[in-house]
Amino acid sequence: MAEADNHAGKAPRHKRREDAVDAAARVFSLRGYHGASTRHIADELGIRQGSLYYYFISKDAALEEVCRMGIEEVLEDIEHLLERNDLPAAEKLSQVLGKHLDYLERGRHFVRTFLFCRHHLPEALRGRVRAHSERYEWLVEQLFVQGVEEGTFRADLDVWVACQSYFALINVAATGFNPADGQSISRLKDGFATQLLHGVIK
Repeated sequence: MAEADNHAGKAPRHKRREDAVDAAARVFSLRGYHGASTRHIADELGIRQGSLYYYFISKDAALEEVCRMGIEEVLEDIEHLLERNDLPAAEKLSQVLGKHLDYLERGRHFVRTFLFCRHHLPEALRGRVRAHSERYEWLVEQLFVQGVEEGTFRADLDVWVACQSYFALINVAATGFNPADGQSISRLKDGFATQLLHGVIK
């Protein structure tokens, strides 16, 4: 962990780094990739544009870090959940969906940036983000496969379509959810889980 700046009134360096990433997430989420600039990120952070290069060498570098953070925490939680052998697939599916939506509530701008801006990353920066995305998709697919194999889900379930339905719900939530409107994550979790499970359970 970086040591705190010794000058009075300045935040610890690690905290300023977190603030810079948070600012970049908000800018990309609200403006999109093409509408965002390093000047916008600097303004959001309250610093001069030139000072932003202490944290990010380019707009694309900022985007890569935000996208990576927008999937890593969710992916880690889901991997731990799917390792459990004491839960049926339907319960795992409900909890996986819930964990993603819980993260959406506190990290909405990170999730939105990952979903809608990651495709603009240059190839040289896309590797880790793409690997995380493909890993997440594969895990969800295996969850539906498990449900079919254990007899919890319909034997004729089209796993690919089921996966598309899962991620469609996630995308809808990321697009429309705004806590400032008084919307409830718990309502989304219950409603989405009910709709998704209704289509796959025997």
